[in-house]
Amino acid sequence: MSGRLVRGAVVVTAMVLMAVACVPPAEPPVTTVPQTDTDGDRLLDVYETNSGVYVSATDTGTDPLVADTDGDGISDGDEVLGTTAGLNLPAMGTDPLKKDLIVEFDWFDSNAEPEVCGPHSQRPTPASIARATEAFSSAPVPNPDGSTGINFIADYGQGGAFTGGNLVADADGVIAGGIDGPDFPDIKAANLTENRNGYVHYALNVHRFNTNGNSSGQAERLGDDLIISLRCFVTEPDADQDVANTIVHELGHNLGLAHGGGDELNWKPNYNSVMNYRFQFAGIDTDCDGVGDGVLDFSTGERPPLDEYHLVEAHGVCGPEGPAIDWNWNEVIDPEPIAVSINGDEVGDVLHDHDDWSAIQFIGISSGAALRSMPELITEQPVPE
Repeated sequence: MSGRLVRGAVVVTAMVLMAVACVPPAEPPVTTVPQTDTDGDRLLDVYETNSGVYVSATDTGTDPLVADTDGDGISDGDEVLGTTAGLNLPAMGTDPLKKDLIVEFDWFDSNAEPEVCGPHSQRPTPASIARATEAFSSAPVPNPDGSTGINFIADYGQGGAFTGGNLVADADGVIAGGIDGPDFPDIKAANLTENRNGYVHYALNVHRFNTNGNSSGQAERLGDDLIISLRCFVTEPDADQDVANTIVHELGHNLGLAHGGGDELNWKPNYNSVMNYRFQFAGIDTDCDGVGDGVLDFSTGERPPLDEYHLVEAHGVCGPEGPAIDWNWNEVIDPEPIAVSINGDEVGDVLHDHDDWSAIQFIGISSGAALRSMPELITEQPVPE
């Protein structure tokens, strides 16, 4: 009797096990990532964590309601994922939480003016690029990640992700016309890949433009094209300073700055910026004597106005603390206010400094078509003699 019970129990147990084995295992719960992309930047809202800290493509720290969190003219999605046209911006070092300024440099090699400088290349050197990079990285420009500065990304054919910059074959290192002339558009079309348009400023480094012109460069104001044309000065001992300062000057125009900062009054001793012809090659004035001291920078707008009808020489360019400046060159510091034009235009004005860094504007693919298609063209002063 007990044996049958045992056997029955075994049979029943076996049947239960078989029944359990026939029940399919439970599926794990499905986790669905919300596919909402409120700002249309190709990054899902759930990945744009708005923390101000970039961790990964799924924890970007960017604002889900703003397509370009850092305001540099490049959308967050393009900076994190690369563009839909295949431009690998992340490999170039873009950061969606810090402003990026990307420039491709193409250049000529030539033997123009052999009696002056012989064969030479207009290619920017690593030292000149480093000088420009430092100027932008030190900028008092705030970023969403809490840092200051602008990430200057230069492609001058140095390799890796930077093979866009290249030598352009040319017989004499000279182009006819300027940015709007017959040569520049063809050279740009042949050397700047289509997927860089709107993302990358295009700089062509030539011996001369306008065939026999003596200008140091040309640039679009609120645009993305520029020419650097320093002729034989690229062979001089201070060439890296001249080239870097001119690069930053021309990019300043691209970013919306004029030669007086916010106006067209040039050569102002109190406008302490590389945009000012007084300081383009010499660098800005760091000790208030009105003379450049080699530092490459835009102005922060801190110097007081100078009224050319009422100049107090004891105040110099920086105010009551001086040092004094002999504005009328009479070899004395006049005790009473004087009237003299000190920016060389023979017109009496009130000369103002300008906060360049807070005024710059990034023009990118996301900017309005009208803004990007109608830039003002600015032709520069002659190269230093």
